Amino acid sequence: MKLKGPSAKNGVRRSMRRVMGTGAALATAVIAVGVSGTPSAYADTTTKWQRQDSEVCIGAGSAANPVLTAWCFINADIRYNVHRWRDGTYELKSLGSGQCLDDSNAYGLRVFTCNATQYQSWWLHRWNDGTTQLKNQATGRCVDESPEFGVRSYPCNATVFQSWIGTW
Repeated sequence: MKLKGPSAKNGVRRSMRRVMGTGAALATAVIAVGVSGTPSAYADTTTKWQRQDSEVCIGAGSAANPVLTAWCFINADIRYNVHRWRDGTYELKSLGSGQCLDDSNAYGLRVFTCNATQYQSWWLHRWNDGTTQLKNQATGRCVDESPEFGVRSYPCNATVFQSWIGTW
């Protein structure tokens, strides 16, 4: 039996409102997830970079020794502000010196006045074990530290010498 008249129209209107309400709620949920998403663990945070298998951290040094490793006690010289750029790379700015981690073919790994160039942009690759590889956008080299050579930039090789724990 078909309903005719105002009752039929009200039933259709209620059904439409129910469908539209569900659709609007779903659209709102999709937009909320799409806009907010999952924030990056590194975006605009402060960290120290400790080598995976040791108690040494990347530190900001002096003009004579611009990047060095230091024992991982908490002080401003070994802490970095980590800022995410739109292209997905990161700027690593020393809280102690106010300068950025920089790697170039001419000067190698150093801290230098922040200038937002690719020499100061780093890809942070997170490994399954929770460690991070720091790879320079311009040179393609990684931050490497070993007892024999100290801290330097070196071709990426996924060894423990290039695996860093970001301590947030």
